[in-house]
Amino acid sequence: MKFDYFVTHTRADAAEPFEQLYADGLEQVRICDEMGVDTIWFPEHQFTNQLCSPAPLISAVDAAHRTRRARLGTAVVITPYYDPLLVAGQVALADQLMQGRLEIGFGRGGFRYEYERLGMTEPLAAARQQEALEIILRAWTETDFAYTGTHFKFPEVTIVPRPLQQPCPPTWIAARTPDSMRFAAEHGIGIMMAPQRQPITRLVGQMRLLNAICEDLGVTRPPVRMTREIWVTTSRTEARQVAELLAEYHTVQWNLHQNTAPTIDGFTEAVPLPKGYEISPDELIARGIIGDPEHCAEQLAEYAALGADAFIATFDWGQPQRDIMRSLELFAERVVPHFADGRPVRRPVPDPHGRTRTAVREPVLIDVDGLAGDWMTWEADAWLGQFERAWAAERRRSYVFDFATAPKVRAHADGSVDVQGLLRLVSDIGCPECGRPVIGLYRRREGEDRAAITRSLEGRMRELRWHERHTNRRAVAR
Repeated sequence: MKFDYFVTHTRADAAEPFEQLYADGLEQVRICDEMGVDTIWFPEHQFTNQLCSPAPLISAVDAAHRTRRARLGTAVVITPYYDPLLVAGQVALADQLMQGRLEIGFGRGGFRYEYERLGMTEPLAAARQQEALEIILRAWTETDFAYTGTHFKFPEVTIVPRPLQQPCPPTWIAARTPDSMRFAAEHGIGIMMAPQRQPITRLVGQMRLLNAICEDLGVTRPPVRMTREIWVTTSRTEARQVAELLAEYHTVQWNLHQNTAPTIDGFTEAVPLPKGYEISPDELIARGIIGDPEHCAEQLAEYAALGADAFIATFDWGQPQRDIMRSLELFAERVVPHFADGRPVRRPVPDPHGRTRTAVREPVLIDVDGLAGDWMTWEADAWLGQFERAWAAERRRSYVFDFATAPKVRAHADGSVDVQGLLRLVSDIGCPECGRPVIGLYRRREGEDRAAITRSLEGRMRELRWHERHTNRRAVAR
């Protein structure tokens, strides 16, 4: 497993000058280049001091001229915000200026705080994302092509310049929903996974889901990069301090995602999370990669065992720069050598037109009684209304779906769908007998935690004879 680095540009103090913030980021970039990381990644977020990185392509081009060997990437460009033809041309120019060292990551975003200010919604972002990616991939590889879609339409055009890397730079998307993973698998796009503050079992479930999707499509699993915060220290006191800061960091991020807290001068208040979603510093230490070098190496070995081609390490969530540099040096000296195997990292080569097999099995529609015909497109409010009706009629708390026929509703990485955390989406469980992935929607009424929700969903599947019914599907042509 190779290691990457994620440059957050987190500004925790209003007194910190922006020029110092970016100078510190470049110092992190330089040490990562020297220690031999594979790729250095820059995020995109708008209007927030938590991630002062509104234009990751600019950061990548700048870093390319200050480093010698590391590849530079975007994690991610938020595709729905832009015209895809302009993005395709700008990425191609960046690849030329960087002499072919660019890795390009795309995503549809997720901060409702941003969406509200840019006229975006989650359904619109999801729809624009897939059309935009289709256009970008074609723009890099075709000349004089036209496109007619729901959100974009244009006559024949050729982007200028063309990318230096042929057919295009290695392309990635941030994906955790079945829909996004399926699109990536069909088009040969690499996948970035981030469990955030969830345990590693979240990634176990995500990998099982991705493998099942690829098996259903008859395609090779695309490369996978996993990301999480790391802190290497020999001091237990320091480990506790950074975990406390990380708890606040994730609280702010949840509030930006759900747009539930005041944001003044780019700083968002750390409003406490709903019951059942809060997480303590001790839990973050147990779930994360925080501790002495030996502990961190042991934890990272679990990610390698899951099949990660590379691990994107985040070291900066507001700590002093001197502490970040010290932890990075300890990481390079005493953790990275455990994973030196000399093998090159897999890089995705996208197919602009996608590829699938021509036969699938009939859809698994087991637990859909009482749902209106458009349930797959429902957002949070529609599902909450459905659960109120189902609760009044039969005291129903959940619905379970096969991953191939799951609703499109989007959730935070911790599963919260609505701003109050009443509706939880669970995507890391499977059939109790064979493990085929399922997606569960659960309406919390008594502050149920994740373990209680999982037990309830598993009980629901046994009640429905889930395994027997999903294995009796007939093969149908597509």
